[in-house]
Amino acid sequence: MVSSEKRKNFEKAIDDFDAAIASDPPVFRGLWRSWLRVYGKSHYELGFVDVLRGVIWVARGDPDKALTDFNKAIEIYPKEPAAFIDRGNLWSQGGEADKAIADYDQAIQISPKKARAYCGKGKSLAAKGDYRHALLDLTLAIELSPDYIEAYKSRGEVWTKPGENEKAKSDYDIAEKLHPKQEPSSFGPPSVCAFAF
Repeated sequence: MVSSEKRKNFEKAIDDFDAAIASDPPVFRGLWRSWLRVYGKSHYELGFVDVLRGVIWVARGDPDKALTDFNKAIEIYPKEPAAFIDRGNLWSQGGEADKAIADYDQAIQISPKKARAYCGKGKSLAAKGDYRHALLDLTLAIELSPDYIEAYKSRGEVWTKPGENEKAKSDYDIAEKLHPKQEPSSFGPPSVCAFAF
């Protein structure tokens, strides 16, 4: 459940994005690209604005609007892996594992070093009962990003399926060491790969 304060922040963020995009879309997108280049993220192009707004819609609890923005981002800039990853996360949350896996595969094809894509794909494979391949993808996510807490938590959950409880405990312990301020009880079954960029 989203608190009323967070909901107001999400609403404000959506309103700000909508107003900026509506005022002059090409100028806004150009300014956004320039800002990202200044801060060292020049690989994000036109579709990033829609990806970010889609993530806000997800956090706000409106998957239909999020899907619209992710689809638009993919249409505008089909070589941006974040759009596919975040749309995959949305499909995964909705129980659409096959659609999620297809999006994660597309993101991996575009950018083979995206740990978030492997994490999401691993979780979706696990949801389908394909634990062996899930473990492979989650391990790849960890190899690509050794501090990726969500990948350890997810792999820990998958290890419990074939009864590998010691391996699960090891992954949960690593996740807890990486994020010691998080409640220990939260190092159990994860829900979705984080939407970090």
